[in-house]
Formats: sequence, C-alpha cells, structure tokens
Amino acid sequence: MEKIFNLSNNLNEYGKNMCSFDELLQIIKFDKTTQQVCKALRSGNLSKERERELKEMLKTVEFNSITEKHRRRENIKEFTGYLCVDLDDRGVDYDELREKLIKDDTLNPTLIFTSPRGKLKMVLHLEQMHGATEEDFYDYYKQCVIYIAEKYGVVADTNCMNPVCLCFVSHDDNPYYNHEEPLCQIQFY
Repeated sequence: MEKIFNLSNNLNEYGKNMCSFDELLQIIKFDKTTQQVCKALRSGNLSKERERELKEMLKTVEFNSITEKHRRRENIKEFTGYLCVDLDDRGVDYDELREKLIKDDTLNPTLIFTSPRGKLKMVLHLEQMHGATEEDFYDYYKQCVIYIAEKYGVVADTNCMNPVCLCFVSHDDNPYYNHEEPLCQIQFY
C-alpha cells in the first residue's frame, strides 16, 4: 500500500513519517493511547484546557497536502489527491449521517471515521487535486462543503479549509474504508 500522508506522533511534532490508509486504519482501530484519549474526550466532562491537553496526545495526519520542513502553505510540496472534511455540526445523528454518506455515490467517500469528540471525519479522493494549486484546493473544498450542506443539511467545519490542516487520528471501532478509493463525482467548475 502506498504511503501518501504525513503522520506525526502528536500535535507539536512535524510529520516525518509517511503512512498509508492501511497503517492509519491500524491506529484508528487498535492504538491503545488513541482509544483512551478519545474515551476521555467523548465523556463530555472536560474543561477546555484538559480537552486541549488530551488532543495534544493524539497522532495527527495531513490528508490534504504534503509539506516539507514545516507545516506552512509556502512549504506545500504537493497535494495528496485527497480532501478531508470535518463534520461537527450540532444536533446531528452521526450514526445515521455516516450510513447516508457511505451510500452517497456522488461523494464516494474513501474513509469515514469518528472524530475525537464523537463526530465525523470524511476523506474524499479527488483526481483534480493531483497537480492542483492552492486556489484549486479552496474551490474544491467549498464545492464539497456546499454539496454536503445542500444534500444533508450539515455544516462542515470551515477551519479545515486549510491545505495544511492537521487531522487528529481518533479511535473508531468500525471505520469505513473503501479499498477501491473511488473518485468523488462532484462536478467541479
């Protein structure tokens, strides 16, 4: 399996390790520290400071781009061909939304897993991202977010509309992964 994502051991470390989807799935499903941290985060009884401390213990991955040296826009080496959307709108049944997203043959998600606080992270495969510019990234991200809002009534986290955004690797007993990595079929303009 191809190693395509920068992986860091925590929020304060620059990702020197490359990982594949299969390696990422092993962490999501089986890493004991990730399980314990996510259990605490999902309890809902934490101060903001304690929540931040716990999140700093989680591994992070750069789904959108590969950077050199430091995670800054000017250090983007290339876009990965994937786009991560963070779905954390309030009042949403995330189990029901997950099932709907899995069946959505326009989005064709490659990966869906539970976020640290019990919401959803979704990774889409966009052929257009290969060789894309930063401006292209913003356009593709906006169009994906608009599609999700119009079809499902869910507002995606716009903080992730950053090509060098880190994604916390969080525990999920049953992450969805489509090994065929189908392409997102949104018509980009």
